[in-house]
Amino acid sequence: MSSPEYQKAVLEYFQAQGWNTNLTELREGSYMIAGSQETDRGSETMLLIVVCEPENQVTADHLQYLLRAGREKNVDTLLLTFTVNLTEEAQEIGRKYGVDVIDSKKVWSNVETSEFGVDTDQISIPSSKPQPENTDYSAQEQRIEQIIAQAEGSSVNKNLLLGEKSGVEDAEQILAEKPLIEYLYEDESVKYVFWSEYKPFSLPNQALDPGSDYRAICLISDERVLLVVGTDNGDQVLSIPYNVISAVDESIGFLKHRLTITTKESEDIDIYIALDSVESGDEVKEASRFIEQRQTTRSNSVNHEQSSTSNDFTSKIKDRIKYFVMHAVVFISLFLIFMIMIEAYSFLMGSAGEPETIDQHADELVLTLDDLERDGWQAHNFGSKEEFEAASNSSRSSFVNTDVTIGRAAAVDSEVHVFETIDDAEESYDAYVNQIEYEIEERDTADETIMYNTPGTDHTVAVFRDRNTIGIISLQESGFDSQRQITLGGLIGDVRSNYE
Repeated sequence: MSSPEYQKAVLEYFQAQGWNTNLTELREGSYMIAGSQETDRGSETMLLIVVCEPENQVTADHLQYLLRAGREKNVDTLLLTFTVNLTEEAQEIGRKYGVDVIDSKKVWSNVETSEFGVDTDQISIPSSKPQPENTDYSAQEQRIEQIIAQAEGSSVNKNLLLGEKSGVEDAEQILAEKPLIEYLYEDESVKYVFWSEYKPFSLPNQALDPGSDYRAICLISDERVLLVVGTDNGDQVLSIPYNVISAVDESIGFLKHRLTITTKESEDIDIYIALDSVESGDEVKEASRFIEQRQTTRSNSVNHEQSSTSNDFTSKIKDRIKYFVMHAVVFISLFLIFMIMIEAYSFLMGSAGEPETIDQHADELVLTLDDLERDGWQAHNFGSKEEFEAASNSSRSSFVNTDVTIGRAAAVDSEVHVFETIDDAEESYDAYVNQIEYEIEERDTADETIMYNTPGTDHTVAVFRDRNTIGIISLQESGFDSQRQITLGGLIGDVRSNYE
């Protein structure tokens, strides 16, 4: 067989062992195979990444992708097979996280056999996850299957509904008192479930923070938005029906995502979402649109009911209202014309004024350790910051993270420079941008934004101006690719969210 047929040989190899398999092409030369089979121990699942020509080596990126997909799908076994070279970095990651290797020679020679074996010479430590017990098919399991089938987001899974914290050592329960599924109404249809461990929900005059062993859950259903936080003193529960919501907004960031719900009392509820709880920020956007749609539907329904109950009363006073309306139309029209003339005059005279400037100190605007939601980050001094003579105050923060399992970011550096006037900031921003040689793209995330890097390096920088401030955010990581360059723009939102 030729190398381009290797992925098919792997597929046949597993099918011969009784696995139900599905092949997905990630890119030319890289494939993902998902498999499941029923045994006397219950249902078993596996995820396998296949790397062959025209790829020239198995890299850390391949292993990190496999680990993330395995955590999201909660599979029993992670596997790797390849016909190309295996880098030392990829081999170390695989050994650390128990990724088993299927020898390509065994695939070629045993496509028609049923022997299932692994080669541990290069990557060992088999998965130690316990096999599921063989239990009766209960009503709760039927309910869980129904919920997952009705869900619109891939974030809804059995572990979250049962309160199990998959992929986290020494932590068994998500909530303190009872599983998430027991907080649902009988016929409630769940659409999305997100979680966070740090800085999860921010309510007016109140912050809901989980205990060290628990998580905070945001559940979005056809009935409501449900917030449940496990704490050392029990679960804190907040149910938000759609008829009290007036608006919803989302922010997709590099370090975390956020949903902001505004109630009809003009109160904002910030819901922070861990990156690991969703496949991508698109699911957060879809959830935001779903809340907006439900909120609009419920509001219209309430208005319709109120209108129906008042039809009789309205018909009785209809003639009287018509009389007053006719006499009021002329007066209101003249009043509106007068107000429009005043506004036009004010605009022409320049009374609209300059945009409001930002008067916070730069120390309050740069990224902090609290903004870096996941473990492994630590403050670091990378040297002096960029100098802008016209800036009234400047600040810089730098952080490093060597734990490759949470993402490929190795260093994040943020600077904020506050100027007395917007004109000073514009002049300094233009002078800075004119020196940039390797521009990537311009973006619309602030008044002015540009991204750049030096070809052949893993160092990418975003520079933005917001009113009288200039922010400079740089990201340095291994294995940098064009897709991650776009996510750097999300850091701008993390800095700008600190503006009052």
